[in-house]
Amino acid sequence: MIRLAEAFLSWAVAFVWRRLARLLERPIRCKRALLVTAHPDDETMFFAPTLLSLDEAGCDTHLLCLSKGDAYGLGDTRKNELLDACNVLKVPPINVKVIDHDKLQDGMQEIWDETTISALVAEEVQRHCIDTIITFDAHGVSGHPNHSATFRGIMLYLQSQEGQKERPCVWTLVSCSVFRQFSGVVNIPATWLISHPSAAVILTRDPAASWMAMRQHASQWVWFRWLFIAFSSYVYINALLPIQFSLSGSPQAAAKGGRQSSVEHCTGHKARKE
Repeated sequence: MIRLAEAFLSWAVAFVWRRLARLLERPIRCKRALLVTAHPDDETMFFAPTLLSLDEAGCDTHLLCLSKGDAYGLGDTRKNELLDACNVLKVPPINVKVIDHDKLQDGMQEIWDETTISALVAEEVQRHCIDTIITFDAHGVSGHPNHSATFRGIMLYLQSQEGQKERPCVWTLVSCSVFRQFSGVVNIPATWLISHPSAAVILTRDPAASWMAMRQHASQWVWFRWLFIAFSSYVYINALLPIQFSLSGSPQAAAKGGRQSSVEHCTGHKARKE
């Protein structure tokens, strides 16, 4: 009887959570999305709610990881772990591409070549007819220089697409303060209330999925990452801003203004519904 009650309670909590997620979220709507990250485990630590939301919406989601995380000689292991984690997060292994490039090596002191990033992104967009790109913002959430370089490389790609009618729209994960970042579920109402009106706000369908996905990254499952998954608000909610183009043609976050461009004809909670 006790086990039956526990099972019912678990089911009820999961049911209410999923209903709440659907009620409160402002999702990204797209057909073919490309998540661009810097290292294996970025997809789990920061973007899990977004990936699960895209899967539920029927989006064909691809992942481009710009390095195999070889700072400590574990690159091949981490690449395999990434594929296992993506299975948990509903991204098919066939849709995952991991880069091992001399100009994009994992490390806090490594200076990544933004032109190389731009070219790699352009190749994936063309190959898979991508209409939506998702990545870090300028701060890179954790402040890691490889994350920030990923953002700058994609901005360089966007600049190269100025004037193109069908360029993909880009959404960047909003970096928040350390206090909010490690406030777990407490940050959900704050994110909802203070997010820019044009932002997508996505609650995870399954909070346990982040734990299960991170367990696949066994080589990285050390105490501080365990604490990150335990307390990080990114496990529960993602807020993403669309990138727009200013009149001068330079990309910028929607919150900073600028004329409407790709956001109008591509994706988003205010864009066309499929």
